[in-house]
Amino acid sequence: MNHIRRIMVICMVVVLGHLIFMSNTTVNAQEGSIGLVVNGQNVQNMPTPPVIRQDRMLVPARAVFESLGATVEWYPDTRAVYIQYQDKDVVVTIDRTILMVNGHPTEMPVSAQIINGNTMIPVAAVAENLGFDVDFRDRTVFVNAARAITPDNTQNSDDDVPLDEVYFTSGNTQGSDDDVPLDEVYFTSGNTQDSDDDVPLDDAYFNSGKAQGSDDDDNDEYEFYEYDGVDDEDVYRYDDEDNVTTDPEPQPPSSAAPLTFIPNPIPASMVLPARDVSTVQIPVISYPDTTIVFAGMMDPNNQVYTIMASSPITGVERTLLADNRLALDIVNSTTTLSGALPVPSFMSVSGLRVSQFTENTTRVVFDLDSGTEFSITISTCRTTITLTINQHTLQDFTFEAADGQDNIVLSGIRSSAVRVQPGNERLWILLGNTQSAINVDTLLEGSFATHATLHRWGSHATLLELTVNNFTAHSIIQTGPNETTIRLHPATYRGILYNFTERTFRIPKSDGFTMSIDQIGHFDQYHQRRYVLRLPLNALDHLGFGDIFIGDVLLHYVSISHNVQGTQLTFNGNQIFSLVVEEDAESYLIRILNPRERYPRIVIIDPGHGGPRPGTIRGGIRETDLNLQVTHKLLQLIAADGFIRAYTTRITDVALHELNPADLRARADFGNHFGDMFISIHHNSVTNTAIHGIETFYRETIHDSFRMLTSRNLADIMHRHKLVMLGSHDRRVRSENFAVLRYSTIPAALVELGFMSNPQELAKMTTPEFQWQAARAIYNGLLEAFMWIPER
Repeated sequence: MNHIRRIMVICMVVVLGHLIFMSNTTVNAQEGSIGLVVNGQNVQNMPTPPVIRQDRMLVPARAVFESLGATVEWYPDTRAVYIQYQDKDVVVTIDRTILMVNGHPTEMPVSAQIINGNTMIPVAAVAENLGFDVDFRDRTVFVNAARAITPDNTQNSDDDVPLDEVYFTSGNTQGSDDDVPLDEVYFTSGNTQDSDDDVPLDDAYFNSGKAQGSDDDDNDEYEFYEYDGVDDEDVYRYDDEDNVTTDPEPQPPSSAAPLTFIPNPIPASMVLPARDVSTVQIPVISYPDTTIVFAGMMDPNNQVYTIMASSPITGVERTLLADNRLALDIVNSTTTLSGALPVPSFMSVSGLRVSQFTENTTRVVFDLDSGTEFSITISTCRTTITLTINQHTLQDFTFEAADGQDNIVLSGIRSSAVRVQPGNERLWILLGNTQSAINVDTLLEGSFATHATLHRWGSHATLLELTVNNFTAHSIIQTGPNETTIRLHPATYRGILYNFTERTFRIPKSDGFTMSIDQIGHFDQYHQRRYVLRLPLNALDHLGFGDIFIGDVLLHYVSISHNVQGTQLTFNGNQIFSLVVEEDAESYLIRILNPRERYPRIVIIDPGHGGPRPGTIRGGIRETDLNLQVTHKLLQLIAADGFIRAYTTRITDVALHELNPADLRARADFGNHFGDMFISIHHNSVTNTAIHGIETFYRETIHDSFRMLTSRNLADIMHRHKLVMLGSHDRRVRSENFAVLRYSTIPAALVELGFMSNPQELAKMTTPEFQWQAARAIYNGLLEAFMWIPER
């Protein structure tokens, strides 16, 4: 009998414990009594009713937002909910307090949760960011589509709390850096030389058979709502749930008066190159293979990054790549680390990645900010590599006017951190990777400068704004170990006239100034909104030097400079532009043009993803890299023909310089004002690994009713040529509301070249042969599509 009682007691304890445990994971009776009213309609029979967590209301995502006309999708692999309504895209990740709104993060007071197997999200934070009105009274949640803006309803909700800098410690996932940018001359010279893996551009090669898809047709299942990485670039593809970054603004030193904050991105013309200030190179010493076991910051308060190996390191090769990316190749090493590693986003390193670059080389890539100075050392035991970032601090500002010159002396700053850009009666002096211990807002009595103001610019830079007259030239002089002088003096440019009506520069010829215009070097650096002309002679006596401020719709200013190679004219634009050089009997003429005024056929190529958005990652292969590889081959085909002019949203892993990589509208807008059509290149992925084949997407817009070539026509053409060249399974042409399609005002198509989630198709898509055929398919589609567009 005692034995039976003991068993009954144990069972009661187990049952009671189970009930206590279940009370933390199910909705109790009190929570179940909370009502939900959406647009005046009482919502009933919900799989899980609203609940209260940490004094915040959580509601079922679909029950609320689909009733309001929003699109709601759940992606189990990333545990993320995607909600799209009108022009707002919101991503909520389970157990994370970060809410992504159009690619920009904001923090919520409570995270989304899985309750009773259903996704429950904080209603106030999400609804208000989508533009809905939320109210809670009498234990009922009211959500309405039309927000009433009244004097009593203009404040942010309680969900809007300040972001904590310490929270953001995850890094960007910018990809491997073996994608070295093509030489700028390539894009304007028609150069068709191939990369090492490129095969000859022989028409016979491209027509010598099709790349066959697998034979196991999936009976047209069309499981394209099972994406574990979403083809719609409205959504981050979170291969790592911690891959969320932002750029919270650091506070100025406590001893300084608050600086004015200017939130604008750093203009392309003011990006400072990073600089290696290491005084000792790392010698190569032969050791057996080692393993890289750690890369990151040991102390988040100091900008020192450490790479640790399990045994001595043979050697380190350093390469400063485009866009201030520093690649350290550690020879005779392997690693178990992969992908992006966390770094504090308010430091001068915005991203850190590790990969097995070759069979016996580990590559560590640091994404450096503009103007970053760094040094690299290795420990005496050769197991630790240290990257130290030099942080500048502006200690003092002094001004002196003498002998017809103005001198601005900046203490604590090296000249390598300084970039100057002219404006209308302004000089903008950017101090890269610099904090300030002082505040400057003062009148100046100089020959050229009349006022100086110091601003904080972004997270890591300081901006000195000088009010000057329009005929001011400048020199940047290193006047001490940590002292830089900005010297203002008269601009001497002459012999060059600008006609604002014709947007044309005229340079008169003279006995000492003649040249063949065929010898002028052209460098169309359109990603930086810049075009450089290199004259084959030194024209200092004829043109002088200085910055000519223009300030019209296309052109910002022109810089005239000289060196031993000749004279350089650098044209800095307010938007993407082109130019042509002509001559008549008396003058050289430089015409500034909208690209449509110069080229009869223009296509915008968008290699999907890039930067912190690598897309799908399968077996260490990243979609962003495959997209780029096909794009580079496509650009070679286009350049070899010369029939079409191509502009790309990126040619490296980094997206357009001034764009937030998540700003998909800007990617679409990139070519809206001068392009004829827009092609976005992608590779697919779904949860079902058996699915394979090609798809093409479009979205009808109001603009299609005014033109012969519609987005649907373009998608059909592209899809047909992909089927012919690739021989893949046909998953058809479909309409989707992808951001890069939605915001395009020119015919636009998003081409999918296969499924990375299918092992056989992935292996095929990584080969140069497939990539060339894919590029040829797109190129052939472009040739046909341009037949629909009247030539300008």
